[in-house]
Amino acid sequence: MLKPTDKSAKMNTPGTDNMLFSSGESRKIDSSTIENFGFDSFTLMETAALGASQIIRKKHSTNQKGLYICGKGNNAGDALATARLLSNRFDHEVDLYFPLGKEGLSDDTLKNYTFLSELKRHGSTINRLKDSGTPKFQKYDYIVDGLFGTGISRDIEGTLFNMIEAMNKSDVPVYAMDIPSGLSGDTGKVMGICVKATTTITFGTRKRGLYLESASGYTGNIHFIPLQFPVHYLKSSVFLLNKELFKSIPDKRRVARHKYDQGVVHILAGSEGLTGAAITACRSAWKNGAGAVFLYAPKKILPVYEATLPEIIKIPLGDDSDAYFKTAHADKILLQLNDKPGILLAGPGTGTLKETQTCLKTVFQSYRGKAIIDADAHSLWDELKILANEEQNEWMFTPHIGEAKAYMDAHFSDDLSRLEWAAEISKEHNCSILMKGNPAFLTTHNGLKFVTEYSTHMFSKAGFGDQLAGAVAAQTVIRDNGTEAAIYTLYSSYLGFAKSNSNSAFTPESLL
Repeated sequence: MLKPTDKSAKMNTPGTDNMLFSSGESRKIDSSTIENFGFDSFTLMETAALGASQIIRKKHSTNQKGLYICGKGNNAGDALATARLLSNRFDHEVDLYFPLGKEGLSDDTLKNYTFLSELKRHGSTINRLKDSGTPKFQKYDYIVDGLFGTGISRDIEGTLFNMIEAMNKSDVPVYAMDIPSGLSGDTGKVMGICVKATTTITFGTRKRGLYLESASGYTGNIHFIPLQFPVHYLKSSVFLLNKELFKSIPDKRRVARHKYDQGVVHILAGSEGLTGAAITACRSAWKNGAGAVFLYAPKKILPVYEATLPEIIKIPLGDDSDAYFKTAHADKILLQLNDKPGILLAGPGTGTLKETQTCLKTVFQSYRGKAIIDADAHSLWDELKILANEEQNEWMFTPHIGEAKAYMDAHFSDDLSRLEWAAEISKEHNCSILMKGNPAFLTTHNGLKFVTEYSTHMFSKAGFGDQLAGAVAAQTVIRDNGTEAAIYTLYSSYLGFAKSNSNSAFTPESLL
């Protein structure tokens, strides 16, 4: 991947380790590698177990006691192979627990069980617990969850529910093989109950469900172990937005001859009572490297901006009685947009009065260029979606969940359908969608989809959306690439939040 110091380069296509796959896609890649490519399934399992054993050993070196909870499929085989490696090489004491019974194990799982039996015959401490009853979890140094994999199709209930509930109440570290038992690999939803893992060790592909809904409350830290899958089998349009992707983006700095060169941000924001949104967006654009920020200000509220934004260029609109955008302001706005080309950010704090909507609509009907449509400007969705498509403009819409449902005819009930909705809108209307929420999504007109790997709960703070919009606008005009700009800004925001003092009051300005 490209390093941030490569100022001349564009971001590479994200690598295969960043791709997200559905459960079905993951199983197909696995079976194709075995059946078509000719790679032995037991070797794949051995690679997975070797990676898992190394991760467990970092916390549990030698002479540790582990409980291995096993189902019947290859998820159990991964657990048994891990048990064998830790027992044979590092003297771990192993207790095996088959709450579903040992009959009907998959071939590779049965083979690993046979190997463990052979090790026991030669002196290794390996015990099989009774299938019925609930183990005393507190007696173990760690637990390995190999009960269910991505193939789970119905809710967990009965004695298994009670067993997982008791395990979750223990303070023993839990290592989930591939995915915590009870978590949907497609949607991230809990199937009745789910193992709360301290660490999830996922193999071969990153499962989409590990990063959706409330999955982070069950996965703990996620470690990815690549398997010997041929790269040409690894095809996905969904990627994790994380540190590795961030590092692939060149560190683009504005190199300009004057303040209007490669860095002009025009902001239509604010109205009486909502001037804070305009102030936050302007400050963010300025801090993120814009050469010149133009704020279009209804004249009545101009004094507020004169007192708070000395570095911003203010364009007064109308007369002293104008406290919001009016239709008559459109001509002056368009004149300035054409005179100083750059990017247009519209919507923070504009309100949704009919005359304001008419003004913004008139501007967009004549505007040709990059734009960030944020906040109240989403109320113009019915008109803007047509313009975005017809004019082949580079426009990005940045709704939160409420705005998408209120203004953009969005209908979704979970994170997966939210991602699919955003992707469909991007494709249909030739635009990008930066969908705020936790996780946040970015979808592009050419079919790429990005899901944040880290928590984005800070997006729910008042003012952060304005901060984000200003930053993305500045980065877009500097980089000449909206996708790069959004990825860079989303992760930079996370870094800033993570580094801030958790004991101090959070402010959006501390993020960027």
